[in-house]
Amino acid sequence: ILKVSARNYAGDEFEATKLVYVLDPTPPSFSATVTPANLEVGDNAYLEIHVSEDTKATCTLLVDYGGSTQTLSARSSETVYLNLGAMSVEGDHSVIVNVRNYSGLSYSKMVGWNVQKRDMSPPQVTISCEEFYSESQSVVVELRITDDTGLDSYSVYVDGSEVESEDIEGTSWYVPINLGIMSSGAHTVVVKAKDARGKQDVAGVVVYVGRVAVPFDIQFSPSPEGLQSGDTVIINVVLQEGINIDDVKRVIFFVDGRTIAEYPTPDSTAVQLFTAWKVRAGDRRVTVYLETKDGRAGVRSRTLSIEDTNPPVIEKVMFKDVELSPENWYTVQAGYGVFTVVLYDDGALPSRNKLSVEVYEDGGSPRLYSTFELPQTSLSETRDQATYTATVHFTPGRYLIYIRNVKDVYGNTISGEDIRPYLMECTF
Repeated sequence: ILKVSARNYAGDEFEATKLVYVLDPTPPSFSATVTPANLEVGDNAYLEIHVSEDTKATCTLLVDYGGSTQTLSARSSETVYLNLGAMSVEGDHSVIVNVRNYSGLSYSKMVGWNVQKRDMSPPQVTISCEEFYSESQSVVVELRITDDTGLDSYSVYVDGSEVESEDIEGTSWYVPINLGIMSSGAHTVVVKAKDARGKQDVAGVVVYVGRVAVPFDIQFSPSPEGLQSGDTVIINVVLQEGINIDDVKRVIFFVDGRTIAEYPTPDSTAVQLFTAWKVRAGDRRVTVYLETKDGRAGVRSRTLSIEDTNPPVIEKVMFKDVELSPENWYTVQAGYGVFTVVLYDDGALPSRNKLSVEVYEDGGSPRLYSTFELPQTSLSETRDQATYTATVHFTPGRYLIYIRNVKDVYGNTISGEDIRPYLMECTF
């Protein structure tokens, strides 16, 4: 506003004002990205637009996607979000964003992203080999690895030590591996395979090198048919050919090459011919190694196929070490802090998976406040528990926080009404 004052010879004063508007000759600038970064068919996509216009005037955003145009408004240095919906088509997608400022100047850009085929499961690993080898015989195993999207690599471990590792491609891989002559006794052979999306599976077998084998069998109670992940089954050793429990020196129970029980124990000299096992989803190879007091030994294996139809469980959601809940509001100091989610699954959680978080401002009509990703920062050896963390920022307010992309390696996902918002109030 320009103001001019004047006085005449008679002493009279006059005043006039004029509104002058200064135009910014440069078009508005902005950045736009689609989140989450790694989209699969069925995932929701969000367009994140940050306007960096110098003035405080409101900018108009025109988003052209799928043949229709949506209009939004944003002020300088404000980030807005647009839900593009669930991605139903695999391949490359694009959206055109046009930003027009108060001066009528505009700038457009195209934002592209890729939607990948949904990875329904981790690689499937099959190990074929003999159970018994003489002391002069080379141990040879055959590996068959398949995946629905694409393979990445595999590693072979003997008694816990890596003996071979290779990067692979395609959806199917077969390779025979000569592990050479091994010492007498029981040996574990474990194979870890990873697909192109980072999902991993582990399979293992136990082989015995030595003299004439001890005859016995394995039975399960209850019967393996119909078992679900998380059920408990009893693995029983059934002795044969006149051998009784007094003849047994040691028994070791394995699942996928990992020891789950051994008898006698450090606390007891008694030999036990059974053990309990909480089953986990997938093809699980159960092996029992048995030694007798006369120096003989034997190995028996059975493969069980366990179904998993349950999604993971969200064990914990925290911001700044304050645990949040869907039932109650918890108060946290606003600002930057570490946001953490802990998941548990009876089957197996994928490696290198990312969770998507949507944050809405609480109110009569909740408004999307922000979205961000939580990368996986730890995964337990048994792959039943995983932690996801990221440093994020919250301003004062009340928020509804939705955790999405919670799934296990078999594609079981928390969805629909099962996705409940976690409640948080941020204060100064």
